[in-house]
Amino acid sequence: MAYSTKSKTRRFLAFLLVFSGNIHSQPNAERPASCPLATTAYFSCALQDNRVVTLCAEKSMTGFDGRFLMMHYPKAAPKAALQIRAGSFSYNQYARYQVEYLNISTSHNDIEYRIFRNYDESVSKSHQYGIIEVSSEGMENEYECIGSVLDKLNEFRVGLRCDRENALGCID
Repeated sequence: MAYSTKSKTRRFLAFLLVFSGNIHSQPNAERPASCPLATTAYFSCALQDNRVVTLCAEKSMTGFDGRFLMMHYPKAAPKAALQIRAGSFSYNQYARYQVEYLNISTSHNDIEYRIFRNYDESVSKSHQYGIIEVSSEGMENEYECIGSVLDKLNEFRVGLRCDRENALGCID
């Protein structure tokens, strides 16, 4: 059965409309429920303890107007989410052949939150993601991401200051 080019194009467009409708009806990692509408998610993942951590930012022509970290339990009320609006984000990044470590950090109520993306081919062929929470007493809790991860950390780090006190250093 021969189809004309016009007919093939219509069928293809109809397929795209149906297919794209299915994509948008599913949860969208580009705009997790915890990011307000006027913002973009640059990192999002589910943690081992059932929380979801998300880095959101408002972007304008002059750069980032606001960046914030959201953490929430998906089944909890939206008001239960921890939202840290901070101009005090910093980053550290280290790279060499087959190794890369990137941290994005901020603090709130005497707790440092450090989102990490680690890659070391001698350990694993895939990136490791998660968040480390460090209390003012120095207690560290690390939570790894499980499942899929939205990773646009390289975009988020643009314009952040380097935390020169961290041993990882920075790539400028």
